[in-house]
Amino acid sequence: MEEKEVNEKVKELKGELSHLQQKYFDAINWLFFGERATGRTHLLAVVCISAAVSNPGQQIHLLDHYPDSHMYNHNLRYYILSLLKKQGISDLFEVYEKAYLVYNGA
Repeated sequence: MEEKEVNEKVKELKGELSHLQQKYFDAINWLFFGERATGRTHLLAVVCISAAVSNPGQQIHLLDHYPDSHMYNHNLRYYILSLLKKQGISDLFEVYEKAYLVYNGA
């Protein structure tokens, strides 16, 4: 199959996306495949912290965009820890090595 045909097939797949999926396609593409040093880890960290605060006591699973860190998502985990410490709220959270975050409440 030629590259042009493959591109047409991918275009068909994109056409099958719902309106909501199409709305976020570019953002998700940037998040997982964007250039380095564009703030993706910071964005993910803030989203995870916000989700944890919105769901006290529940495990928020961490999924980093950086492929070498997926096993336990260490990069994101350590970045979250540094943000929590910087904000002086690290004692309100548990950040587990197995890649999840829990907010224990104030």
